[in-house]
Amino acid sequence: FALMVMFYIIDVKEWWTGDPLVFPGMNPIVLFMGHEILEDYFPLRWQSAKNHEMTLFFSCWGATFWTFVAWRMYKKKIIISL
Repeated sequence: FALMVMFYIIDVKEWWTGDPLVFPGMNPIVLFMGHEILEDYFPLRWQSAKNHEMTLFFSCWGATFWTFVAWRMYKKKIIISL
């Protein structure tokens, strides 16, 4: 459903360019591997009570952080592909 809505907003109606989604799309494997390798070592998750609010917060924080990393890689023209 979300893909359908994004397709309609970005491609059909052209209301939004979808720019924040371009940056992670340039280096998806690097971001995935960085997240998987550094998830216990990097401050993206802290010890807390196991509840839905904190899980949502950590998920949003991690996505924001890795989007920022992708943006920096994009600005420095670092593109790693297989």
